[in-house]
Amino acid sequence: MKKLYAVLLSPILLFSAGLSCAQAENEFSGNMYAGINSMYLWRGFNLSEDSDFVVQPGLDLSYAGFTASIWANYDEDSSKFNETDLTLDYSFDISETVSMSVGNTYFNLDAAEDTNELYLTSTFNTLLSPEFTIYWDWDQSEETGIYLTAGLSHSFELMDGLTLNLGGLVGYNIENYSVSEEYSNFHNAELSASIDWVVAGSVTITPAVTVSMPLTDDAEDIAGIDDETMVGLTASFEF
Repeated sequence: MKKLYAVLLSPILLFSAGLSCAQAENEFSGNMYAGINSMYLWRGFNLSEDSDFVVQPGLDLSYAGFTASIWANYDEDSSKFNETDLTLDYSFDISETVSMSVGNTYFNLDAAEDTNELYLTSTFNTLLSPEFTIYWDWDQSEETGIYLTAGLSHSFELMDGLTLNLGGLVGYNIENYSVSEEYSNFHNAELSASIDWVVAGSVTITPAVTVSMPLTDDAEDIAGIDDETMVGLTASFEF
């Protein structure tokens, strides 16, 4: 029954979002990128413990507020792609200060059952750009299946073509399948720093570092996450 509700709810949410933003710019755009990282870090989990590095390419195609994305993870240890994610997103402005995104991500996984998550993000275009996201695993979660994040970020233009980005977020788990269905509590905190270097008109190189830490005993003892530091380099091309 939960899956039926989600299947019915997804197009309704996307259609409602579209109605609320009738003035969306009908321009096609895209972003193609590939990153090499020291690990696959996700919600505090190191999902590539046996690998020296991972390669993570992706492609975003956008039109009239909608974005279709594909993202993959290549694992150095297994020498294969072990995850491919497909996302459909609709983003729109409620006002000059509030932006919203609603969408669904399908996770095609080698090491676990494939699953789907609906999400809703609110971003406030004010000081430090507060952002709040609710994720709902409507597919594999047998319990509540919710994961929440709250984040802050800010960018500083160091010089023409060079921008420093700083950010932080906290995650709260409510029996989400991808984290743990055995507890509801604060999960992890992340701090990140990156530099966008525009090397040519549409080409950007981004070195980045992300530090993650568990926030509770539940996150350490039940979910099994630990302190992690990921470094990486991403090249992107916008068109």
